[in-house]
Amino acid sequence: MLITSDPVNIHHILSRSFSNYPKGVEFREIFDLLGNGIFNVDSELWEIHRKTTVSLMSHAMFQILLERSTWGTIENGLQPFLDAFVEHGSPLNLQDIFQRFTFDAISKIGLPYVPCEKAFNVFVDPVKNTSPTNCLSVEQVSKRGSQK
Repeated sequence: MLITSDPVNIHHILSRSFSNYPKGVEFREIFDLLGNGIFNVDSELWEIHRKTTVSLMSHAMFQILLERSTWGTIENGLQPFLDAFVEHGSPLNLQDIFQRFTFDAISKIGLPYVPCEKAFNVFVDPVKNTSPTNCLSVEQVSKRGSQK
């Protein structure tokens, strides 16, 4: 499994040479919960998902709804939550908070109540705390660039 955060590599993999980087069996097993959605598929099915997603996300009404939903989540959820931590002087896990914020913001666009959120968190929590030893960055494999 290869991992990169370099924007040039990401653009190359996702836009220019997607078919050269299949996710493979191990990836699909790890993320089986995601089924055959855009994050888990390759080839033609990925192209179909991508075209549908790009079409939806570029629609003006989607952009307006996304902005309203995101600001609503910030003002009514994230900001009061962070204020409470500041008030009590408590430490907080920003990775966990922003992961939950992202899920909340995205899910409210079409799903005002998300019964699967608890199941999603049960799945995501162990995954986000895992540091796979069998993962190499593109830079490590190609011996080029720097991974930040």
